[in-house]
Amino acid sequence: MSTEVDAYIERSKRWPTEMTALRSVLLDSGLSEEIKWGKPCYSHEGANIVIIQEMKDFLALMFFKGA
Repeated sequence: MSTEVDAYIERSKRWPTEMTALRSVLLDSGLSEEIKWGKPCYSHEGANIVIIQEMKDFLALMFFKGA
């Protein structure tokens, strides 16, 4: 678990509970996490798989092309 992602989730005003739940699933899947482009990003063997993006009215789990 990344302390940078911890801090990102703590700063969230709209989606901290949902991000924590998604984070748990992604980490249990064996993905590594870090902050990329200012957002929590999850990868496997150096390849980006998914990023969590906060929007005004929803929380997006966005998969990278080819993932």
